[in-house]
Amino acid sequence: MQGTHTNDNKRFSILFVDDESKNLKYFDRFFGKDFRVITTDNPLEAEQIIDREGEELAVLVTDQRMPGKLGTDLLRYARERSPRTVRILTSGYTDFDAVVKAINEGETFRYITKPWNRDSLGEELHRGIALFRSRGEEQALLEQRRTAMLSLAGNIAHELRTNLLGINAAVSHIAHVVPTLLDAYEIALDQTGDTAPPEVPSRDWGRRNLSFTVESIHAMLEQANMAIDLLLANGRQGEIDPQSFTSLSAHNCIKEALERYPLHPSQRERLGPVVGEDFYFSGVRLLFDFVVFNLLKNALYAIAAANKGVISIFLEPGDEVHRIRFRDTGCGIPPEVLPRIFDEYYSHRSTKEANGMGLPFCRRTLQGFGGSIECESLEGEFTEFVITLPRLKN
Repeated sequence: MQGTHTNDNKRFSILFVDDESKNLKYFDRFFGKDFRVITTDNPLEAEQIIDREGEELAVLVTDQRMPGKLGTDLLRYARERSPRTVRILTSGYTDFDAVVKAINEGETFRYITKPWNRDSLGEELHRGIALFRSRGEEQALLEQRRTAMLSLAGNIAHELRTNLLGINAAVSHIAHVVPTLLDAYEIALDQTGDTAPPEVPSRDWGRRNLSFTVESIHAMLEQANMAIDLLLANGRQGEIDPQSFTSLSAHNCIKEALERYPLHPSQRERLGPVVGEDFYFSGVRLLFDFVVFNLLKNALYAIAAANKGVISIFLEPGDEVHRIRFRDTGCGIPPEVLPRIFDEYYSHRSTKEANGMGLPFCRRTLQGFGGSIECESLEGEFTEFVITLPRLKN
């Protein structure tokens, strides 16, 4: 049900979800005059409303126990699809475990026991609207910051790429000229009957060493360009065009991304094989590579910070969805930090490399593929990111 725009609070909507029709009727009667209220007794319909309302959905109030879906599941769905929406959980049961989990994972603004008090709930709705507006102002500041950072990053990337192209051309020229110089040197020695000083390499050895050196420089240049691409990709927030999707092998994508990442030999020793049965999903290869790069970079940081741990990657194909578990046994994430790791520009690290752009990029990308990413962590023990991807229909 929707009311008319009679005051400023009705600029945005409040969605109330409960499987008891009398609760829906009372909620709309009590608050429909002050807010633009939408009610439903169907959690699946609620998901459609969340998608439809988008940035207009200010507050979600949901019961915990409903047929087919728990309220915490709906809160999690709303957090992924409409993170700005303020989320309130109600229940007439003592679902303490569910409530604690919802609060710890940052999915709940308030928990209200049933039967709820009209005045108290009304106050919470007003607080929710106020918080929703403040989040909008914060989001606008973040957008300005993102635009400025992307502009700066674009200028820096242009300058870096120009220099890298110059280095690449110089190396290619050296690779072309030096063999000729080595040949000329050897011919001159043959004609004069002299022998090369011991510190001067032989022609064959010089060719082999030069080839190896040139290949190493080209690899480092490629890694530098990859780092620039990663920086720019992390800062972008546009929607992904489904027309650019292709069918991708999870095992091949991860394996080749790990091979491309510039790992030190000591880091590579910490990386285990990709375990599990392969599956295919639909997405953009380059963007998925950047997701793997971000998760690998975070795992390596956690291992270095704890001076212990290994990285394990598991593939878990399913009937409806596939999962990828990216796990490290490093330092873990503090419990007060965990709810915010997917927030834009938030980072609890003190390093210069930490900019709070990587994990939000991962979430946006995987949501663009129709999937999701969640994180579980125990400080001092482990961190595990769980990627969910829809199964290909064909």
